[in-house]
Amino acid sequence: MLETEKIEQKYLKEAIIYKRKELTSQLEELERMINQLDHMDTVITDQQHVDLRIFCFIIHSVVWKEKYLDDYDDIKKSMYNLTHIERAELDKKYFELFTEIKELVSSKENPASDPARTLVQKLIQLSEQTISNTIERQSIKSFNHLNLLDPFTNGEREFLKAAMHFYMDDSKS
Repeated sequence: MLETEKIEQKYLKEAIIYKRKELTSQLEELERMINQLDHMDTVITDQQHVDLRIFCFIIHSVVWKEKYLDDYDDIKKSMYNLTHIERAELDKKYFELFTEIKELVSSKENPASDPARTLVQKLIQLSEQTISNTIERQSIKSFNHLNLLDPFTNGEREFLKAAMHFYMDDSKS
């Protein structure tokens, strides 16, 4: 266009519209990234030490939601139908519980101990609250494969299984 002296106005308009769309798209991407940073900041607020494996797990779930949620229309309208504030608060609660699991394991806490039982109770309550606020319980099984990153080591998973077992045995009594 710059090599010609005159150009039809419609071509110039098309170039302006194209560039505006391109810049708007870049602006939306920057806003999305800022929102992600705000989300991450909210999740780690009040944490003196941050376990990077849990932090990466939370980041992964946020990025996964934005990248792939459109492919899962059935859960888009349910499980992930939270405001940004609700999602950040939920992630913060899970972050704190997951950190507590790691701390109990590292301190070699007995899975049958009161702190382990209390943790399992909080985890079950938060999970039930999350599920009841989002989707029907029987549907959750189909979502287990969606978020592949796991914040726990084998030892932490074994501790959690054992603590759940002891908790469930107590609740039956």
